[in-house]
Amino acid sequence: MLGKPTLFVPGFDHAGISTQSVVEKRLYKLEGKTRHDLGREKFLETVWQWKHEYVAVIFVELNTLII
Repeated sequence: MLGKPTLFVPGFDHAGISTQSVVEKRLYKLEGKTRHDLGREKFLETVWQWKHEYVAVIFVELNTLII
């Protein structure tokens, strides 16, 4: 970036958008519902639940990229 050192951290710049997409697809597949059906608070609970289930997998994948 203009000859200056930069840090590339894959997966974190658009992680929120990707997470929302994955959770919405999963929600529709499993329950036939959209985020609008759940409402904001319940959808956020669902996102946090998904995050807690998959955080270890995500970090293993990122460490594989970095090494």
